[in-house]
Amino acid sequence: MPDNIAAVLRADGLLRADGPHAPATVRRRLSSWATLHHWKGVAGPFRSPALRSAIRLAVRATARPRTRKSQKAVTVDVLERLLATCASDRLADARDAALLLVAFGSGGRRRSEVAGLRIEQLTAEAPVPADPSDPKSTALPCVSIRLGRTKTTGADTDARVFLVGRPVEVLREWLARADIIKGRCSGRSINGAVWTTRR
Repeated sequence: MPDNIAAVLRADGLLRADGPHAPATVRRRLSSWATLHHWKGVAGPFRSPALRSAIRLAVRATARPRTRKSQKAVTVDVLERLLATCASDRLADARDAALLLVAFGSGGRRRSEVAGLRIEQLTAEAPVPADPSDPKSTALPCVSIRLGRTKTTGADTDARVFLVGRPVEVLREWLARADIIKGRCSGRSINGAVWTTRR
């Protein structure tokens, strides 16, 4: 942005940041402008390959340090402490353990994605060896999850993630105990009883 324009915008209180904006800010504002153009029935350059390429190059050239997406990300030790609270034989504990492991084991799903997960989204896959370099090693169960619509993908995007090992075993145990063969994996309604997450 030319210095004289930046000075005018800053004097009017329309520009508060010094230096270039963060890439996420630029993407968010471009998205807002694209939506406005769409509402007005005006074609804009927001989907052009040149613009997308320019944004990618700008992100690579930025001097901003990369930060974690979440400042309170769940790590393995935190997960194990959470799972320790689900150690009883209660059905609710089996469900909570399955939801925790599915969310963690599939790469970190959002709460809405895990709560809305349905049996129809699950596909049994061929077992995978525990040690990829040794095909004769213990085979681990594997399931793929078709994500469907998420915050970052559309309903027509056939994106999939995979669960391997312990998350698959715990999920299958929960589904078997709760007698869930269709619908929500979280078991909102099981044989007429409504199960809610513990507070």
